[in-house]
Amino acid sequence: MKIQIVVPCVNLWDKYTKPCIDSIKTKHDYRILLIDNASNDNTLVEAGKLVSDKLSHKRNEDRWSCSKSWNYGVRDAWERGYDYCMIINNDVLLHPDCIDEMVDRFERGNVSGDITKEIIDSNKPIVMVTAMDVRGDCTNPKDVLSKKLDEYRKVPEAEHPNFSCFMINKKFTETVGEFDEGFRPAYFEDNDAHYRIRMAGLKAIVHPYALFYHYGSRTTNEASPDGKPTVSSIQFEHNRELYVEKWGGRPGEEKFKIPFNNDIYTIKCVEQLFKL
Repeated sequence: MKIQIVVPCVNLWDKYTKPCIDSIKTKHDYRILLIDNASNDNTLVEAGKLVSDKLSHKRNEDRWSCSKSWNYGVRDAWERGYDYCMIINNDVLLHPDCIDEMVDRFERGNVSGDITKEIIDSNKPIVMVTAMDVRGDCTNPKDVLSKKLDEYRKVPEAEHPNFSCFMINKKFTETVGEFDEGFRPAYFEDNDAHYRIRMAGLKAIVHPYALFYHYGSRTTNEASPDGKPTVSSIQFEHNRELYVEKWGGRPGEEKFKIPFNNDIYTIKCVEQLFKL
């Protein structure tokens, strides 16, 4: 299989981004697309040293939103003929088998294997497989790299996707569509995508054998040189209001089956209703 691995980042090269890249292991044909959203640390210089047929560095002079970065990476993956697109935060570490396990789960489709418990509504096509965050099981972040998969053989699959480390297939884009870039700069674009997956009668699952460690909100809390969060509380609340406007309730309380309870929806509609 051919996989494009998209890693958006803002600063924090030495502390998170480089260790994240170093943790990427797979037997499959892969390419890393590093989307550098106007980093002003040593990311530009150090990433440039790694550019090869296995790593491409997309440098932006302004900071794209989370969903805009994801959409760019996904479009690029399909245009280049990749089978899967994997998107990970730059503040994660992957278990050596993480990527291969995610691909294997996709390839097995909806049929339960002898090592995975049957999921609810298993007849629904799977369009997203996400990894399991073992942060709570690790005393040291690097412990994830030595975790035994046998420890998770009794953990059932669940539909609680983790958007810090996920993989999609082309059916996701064809059926669910792109990520909503109206949620800027981050937050609630993941809830929106998951709700649309469910409305389309599709599945997004957490695969318990695909393990990773997520430091959590490092871009939000550490990436800005002035020490201020990169996503303000005002922006967070704005996105939550947009979500309620779009779906008729907060995540888990949605009332609408179609966006804004209308038959027509576009990104331009969001931009007209809500402007940052």
